[in-house]
Amino acid sequence: MGRPAKTICQHRLEGTYRPDRHGERLDGLAPVGKPKKPPGLSESERKMWNFVVRSLPSGVLSAADTFVLIGAVRWFCRWSRLMGVGDYKATCQAAAAWKGFMSAAGQLGLSPQSRAKIKAPMAPIKDPMSDLLRSIAENN
Repeated sequence: MGRPAKTICQHRLEGTYRPDRHGERLDGLAPVGKPKKPPGLSESERKMWNFVVRSLPSGVLSAADTFVLIGAVRWFCRWSRLMGVGDYKATCQAAAAWKGFMSAAGQLGLSPQSRAKIKAPMAPIKDPMSDLLRSIAENN
């Protein structure tokens, strides 16, 4: 399996950005907005929603992730309800609910593997030495 693709921001920071190779990609777009909690969630679904949104770093989830997050929350709560039933049919439904949750969770960075792949936006690091060298170069 090949390496994961670098974002356009990573290429620019590392000096490897090439317009002929990377110019058509959309991954350089910053996420816009926050996921909007829909009306009609049950109490357990609202708790799960709040937990997920608070758990991930700011800027990881955007408004475009709302529907995936709704699915993850609903699948998890369905799995949670079915786990206590104990009969064969409920166990099969719980397994399907867990599979649905893990699929959505992987898209949102809720598993250790998928979270390791997230490139959370970082604030620029202030380097006093670079500032000093830049000011010396500008004055000469």
